[in-house]
Amino acid sequence: MTTPLRPGPATPARYRAKLASLPQQIMLAEALHHLCRVAMRGRFARQATPEDSRDPDWTHVLIEDADEALAGCFRLRQIGPDPARSRATLSYDLGQFLSSDGPVAEMAGFCVHPDAAESDVLGVAWAALMALLDRMEARLLVGLCSFEGTDPQPHRHPFALLRASHVAPEGQCPPPLAAESIRLEALEGRPDRVAGLRGLPPVLRGLLGHGGCVADRAVVNRAAGTLDLLAMLDPARIPPPRRHALRARAPHLG
Repeated sequence: MTTPLRPGPATPARYRAKLASLPQQIMLAEALHHLCRVAMRGRFARQATPEDSRDPDWTHVLIEDADEALAGCFRLRQIGPDPARSRATLSYDLGQFLSSDGPVAEMAGFCVHPDAAESDVLGVAWAALMALLDRMEARLLVGLCSFEGTDPQPHRHPFALLRASHVAPEGQCPPPLAAESIRLEALEGRPDRVAGLRGLPPVLRGLLGHGGCVADRAVVNRAAGTLDLLAMLDPARIPPPRRHALRARAPHLG
């Protein structure tokens, strides 16, 4: 069970990032992940441990408030010599990136407590992520961003926004490997920018804001009941002022 957050003024200084070092801390992150699913799906959300969250290759990052209550979390790892262990590589063909120079990092499990100040938690999380990518010397960050349900129509505005402005360039757009996929361009209609931004998962908004892009197809994940879309970010393409600001805020992670 996650610790309730204490009401109070939300400022970036109120939150801090640290690495999980104990199994109990990873279990708290899993509990927060489920809490966020309940917030989206209601009380019928299925209790499930992410299938690979306890893989020892993951580095788990916890965002805590001043009372050490968990306000957000994510996990990060380098995609290793066995890419079959990666959700991203099971859903998309990332061979062209894995064969290039430099490590490829995968991020997963990004969530923010419903009672936390989302923008402040995201700011701390991005500073921590930048520190870890620098430490890893990663040339690319990838991750699957999930949209609730397997019907694309409720997500037509965010998908139209992504299709119009954020699809990876031709030749850098990994093809899907999943049995079912949906082309973003197959959804008709002009994007409503406000509705489109509101419909994006917070982690995807952050990735796009830092210069990231997405694949041109979302894969249908029937088991999870989601549409999963690959997002990619080259850390070197983060706008320099933003990159410097993130490094200036980077926490000391042991």
